Amino acid sequence: MMPKGLGNLLSASLLSAVGSLPLHLMPLIVHVVATGLGISAAKAGWIAFFLLGGQLLTSLLLPLANIHSIGVRTAFFSAVLLLLGLAVSLYNAELVLYIGWFLTGLSCGLFQYLGIYVASNYCRQAFAFTLRLAIVLLLAGVVAAILEIGKALESYGSTVLFLSLSFSIALIVGLSFYKPVESFTTHSPRDSGAAPNGPRYSGLLVVFVLFAGQTGFLAFLVENAVAHGMAVGGTVWSLVGMKLVSGSWLLYAASRTRHQDRKSGFLILGLILSVSILVIYLARSNIIFFFALTCFELTFNTLAAKLQASVARTNPQFVGQRLTAAILFGAACGPPLNGLAISSGLGVYFLLFAIISALLPVVWARRHTS
Repeated sequence: MMPKGLGNLLSASLLSAVGSLPLHLMPLIVHVVATGLGISAAKAGWIAFFLLGGQLLTSLLLPLANIHSIGVRTAFFSAVLLLLGLAVSLYNAELVLYIGWFLTGLSCGLFQYLGIYVASNYCRQAFAFTLRLAIVLLLAGVVAAILEIGKALESYGSTVLFLSLSFSIALIVGLSFYKPVESFTTHSPRDSGAAPNGPRYSGLLVVFVLFAGQTGFLAFLVENAVAHGMAVGGTVWSLVGMKLVSGSWLLYAASRTRHQDRKSGFLILGLILSVSILVIYLARSNIIFFFALTCFELTFNTLAAKLQASVARTNPQFVGQRLTAAILFGAACGPPLNGLAISSGLGVYFLLFAIISALLPVVWARRHTS
């Protein structure tokens, strides 16, 4: 028999994966815009800023309005807005391109909020966050493979078309089984008490820094690889492979989760992630790039799931309402900051920031988890 709330957690995770998908495909989107629309890589990076700006705005307004549950009707209209935003971005003007991705971001933010709030209030948070990320990565890997197989990355128009079809299918499945969170809340009362303010606020800050560093680094992944002489096709398949491998691993890890994660493991994950960043940055061959990228994706998402679960346990409802904003604010700041650093010839300093952000959760976990 399926555990109470698991089916809804799965549907919420799929909807959350839709909201996360543009972020995970951002390296490909930035490359397609830069090559297909004749926009510089630095300007193309601002697509991530507007997308994530829209997501961030939604994730800030929802908790300010004290909205916990997202109804099916609201989720449906958000799906319509997502597809409308993609269609608007096709208009041949740079400003309208940004507006289209901002509208898409508004919708994606709602879906991410929905999924993260459900995971934060599930009875087994470590399991819920790991499962959510596994579904996100598997969906991203499948969609990236479809884009490459269908030759959709040859033009921006075909990329948007394939993305719209992928979004539509995932949204139809997710909305068909989704129910508002109150109808299945399984959080144990003993876990719902408030913790001191320090751990939850500092934890949200660490989440912000982690996603700023890692998302900023990832946004220019393809551009850096091409600059080092690697073929675009090989780079895309490296992205596909590492998403599918990482998603499969996290799915297995979720199935093996029996207890809440503790502070052990943060250090080794942070060190592996730091080394992976350096190897990716210096890679000159597709094989090394693929293995380093797979290692990066595994460790980053394992670390992210572990950190989110630990921070959520400090106060599930409070953190559940604000965790999406911390993630998205970091993800919104990272790409333009790295773009600015690259255009100023200071890319190595952002690389150092990305490494520091990978190690920061170790410090927080040692101070605030037991």
